[in-house]
Amino acid sequence: MLSPTVWSLCCAAHDQVSGGILHYHISEPLPNPPEQDQPLGHLLRRLRGRPRRAQRGAKGPFVRAGGVVAFHEISLHRGYHSLPSNPAWEKMAEWLNIGFRSGASSWDAAGRLVEHFLEAGLPCPHLFAEMPVGGGESSPLYGWLAETVRTLLPHLLELGAVTEEEVSIDTLEERLRSEAVKARSQVDVATQVCAWVRL
Repeated sequence: MLSPTVWSLCCAAHDQVSGGILHYHISEPLPNPPEQDQPLGHLLRRLRGRPRRAQRGAKGPFVRAGGVVAFHEISLHRGYHSLPSNPAWEKMAEWLNIGFRSGASSWDAAGRLVEHFLEAGLPCPHLFAEMPVGGGESSPLYGWLAETVRTLLPHLLELGAVTEEEVSIDTLEERLRSEAVKARSQVDVATQVCAWVRL
């Protein structure tokens, strides 16, 4: 559960971007929730095996007639790739897969959105996906994924999946970049999937 301080900071940051037109609620049902036009669910895999419950909640008290229910998920089951093969990128992908799969029971939610919508009593959703792809010196993907590994590092160490020396987190971003440039690799990260329905 997010602390009230962290939650308010997140909402304030999003308000600056959205102009205050988006409203955020913690996923547990509220006693008298305000009706909304477009509730957005995110990261079902973090709900400890309860994605359908979250979607039922979005359908029920949160959405007025004609509103949209949308969920955005990351396709962790499809992984991260590089061609030509880049050993640093492949190793980083292995660490991310271990960290995400061991920490979330619904880690494959992005590939099961149709199933989750239907089992929650929602119509079959419209779907689309985008994949971040990069390469060369200036791609932001190296930093993005190195910081993701940094976030997961305590969990990976607790699992015994890595050692601090093996990861060398403070140099990981530069290693990812230099090996990709040296191999002339094109790198990609897990596909971003969105599913939505109008009620």
